[in-house]
Amino acid sequence: MDKIILLPSVSLGGILIVIYIFRCWRMGRTPDLQVMVNAVLGASGIVGGLLLIGSAIVEDLKEKLSDLDLYIFIAGVAVLYASAKTIHRDVFK
Repeated sequence: MDKIILLPSVSLGGILIVIYIFRCWRMGRTPDLQVMVNAVLGASGIVGGLLLIGSAIVEDLKEKLSDLDLYIFIAGVAVLYASAKTIHRDVFK
C-alpha cells in the first residue's frame, strides 16, 4: 500500500478509534475490537475513495498512486450493486 494511502488511513483510523473509546467511556460500555478494526478499514476506504476520485481529476495524483487496483475493484462492485438494485426496484417490482 502506498504511503500516500497508508498514512492518512492510519491517522483517520486512529482519530476514529479515540472518538469511539471516548464515547464508550462516557456511556460506560466496554470497547469492541471489531468496531475499532472496522473504523480503520472504513477510514482506509474513505481515503482510497477520495484519492480515486482525485486521481481522475488531477493527473499528477494519478502518477503518484500505483496501488489503486483494490479501490477500483471495490468501486466497480459498488456501481454494479447499485445499478442492479435500481433496475430490480424500478423494472421488476
